[in-house]
Amino acid sequence: MEFTAFNESSTSIRLNWNGEIPLPIDDSVDRGIKIDYYPATEENLTRSTLFCDNSTTNEFSNLSIFTKYCFIVVAFHDDNIVTKLDNKECVYTDEEGTYWLHNLRPMLFV
Repeated sequence: MEFTAFNESSTSIRLNWNGEIPLPIDDSVDRGIKIDYYPATEENLTRSTLFCDNSTTNEFSNLSIFTKYCFIVVAFHDDNIVTKLDNKECVYTDEEGTYWLHNLRPMLFV
């Protein structure tokens, strides 16, 4: 399974993953994707999001400005992890400077 992470703004990161995860086929059992993410310097602040549908993308928002976040994607089946990637993706949110520059009012100098 592959996934990519890239910044969308100064406070959000989008994660895309392919849906080719080897999950046992049993519709009576909970299964899906679990994404853990955290600021790279503060792993103790890990948050998790579960996807139990056919989603292949998600925007993680309300993040800190210009901060490096790490994401780990795993597949689960009936409360057991069945696929874990050997790597993680880390990416920075954007700097806010670009937004600030675009919203400057023209100034008149005399």
